[in-house]
Amino acid sequence: MKALLPLLCLTMLSACLTNPSRTENTYYQNAKLIEEHPYVLPGDSLVFLRYHQAEDKENVMDDEYAEALYFQIPNTTQFHYEGADQLRQLKIRLYPYCFCMEAVGNTIEGGKISGTRSNGNWRISADIDLRIIYAYDQDSTYLGQRINRTFSGTFHQEAIPAGR
Repeated sequence: MKALLPLLCLTMLSACLTNPSRTENTYYQNAKLIEEHPYVLPGDSLVFLRYHQAEDKENVMDDEYAEALYFQIPNTTQFHYEGADQLRQLKIRLYPYCFCMEAVGNTIEGGKISGTRSNGNWRISADIDLRIIYAYDQDSTYLGQRINRTFSGTFHQEAIPAGR
């Protein structure tokens, strides 16, 4: 019985631990955005990635949620895009990672995004309305969920991921 006590304590302790929320903002110079993993390849544009992992809820199973939001702009030192038509030029892609239906795409419904480059980093502000499209079943039934992503932050340069 005494041998099981440490194991029981570890189990109880791990059940109480949660992962905190975190956000990483990166950009890739001389890159292009593609539809398949690794999503970024060498090209002639700037590709931005905002990765956000939500905090786990205590005592909730399968609540883990993270998302990667990518967009691409021409090489420049500042930009401003507003409205659905202009935002669609940015190839905005939102990839949710969760215990949920498979997201098969997204559409842009409105918003704005702007950025300025300074000292090798980008300061970006965004307020984007998207509709995520989920595959519901094998008969090509799809569901849409409208969401808003509002953020501002500094994006730091990273090397283009290796992979293809």
